[in-house]
Amino acid sequence: MKIAATLCIVGMALILSSRVVAQMDAPRVERPVWPPPGSTWTVQTKSTGSLTSTGANIAGSRTVTWEAPGEQDWEGRRVIGLTSGGGFNLYYDASRRIVAQVRDGKPIQTYDPYEANYEWPLFVGKSG
Repeated sequence: MKIAATLCIVGMALILSSRVVAQMDAPRVERPVWPPPGSTWTVQTKSTGSLTSTGANIAGSRTVTWEAPGEQDWEGRRVIGLTSGGGFNLYYDASRRIVAQVRDGKPIQTYDPYEANYEWPLFVGKSG
């Protein structure tokens, strides 16, 4: 009887420990996943305090709706575009490195070399 109970406890310990090991794998993302063309989402920001050197208070809230028009051409290269309306666009390469910020069709910031905000693959615990 004691042997059966001991074997049962050892078996349960093995089963539970094998499940714990399986959960220790960190979530991982191999590459950027872009929203499908036509997707929209809304971002609301709230600012408080004085954020300029002149002391002008630019506090308040702002809501911006973004749209993903999908892959497109910009200055001779294929990019992924995001637009917030009002003529403001962000362009990224396929690795999600920002290429340009454009307002009303005119570049206001371009990046060369391109700014890499992410180093793929991403996973929990990655640093540097």
